[in-house]
Amino acid sequence: MLLTAFAMAVHKKLDEDIKLVCTGALVDRQHFLKQAAEGMNLKDRVLFLGYLSNEDLSALMNHTQGM
Repeated sequence: MLLTAFAMAVHKKLDEDIKLVCTGALVDRQHFLKQAAEGMNLKDRVLFLGYLSNEDLSALMNHTQGM
């Protein structure tokens, strides 16, 4: 649902600098989500970072525009 909502926002001209960042998915699930993002033409707008250390996750969250 999140990918669908993001695709709708992109279609309505969401600023090109805004990306959806996904973390923590297991490899199989991440592969499925990447394929879904590609199918929605979101390949360049959705980032899949996998599991992050607490430090990296904290740094990422400190540099986001929204959560």
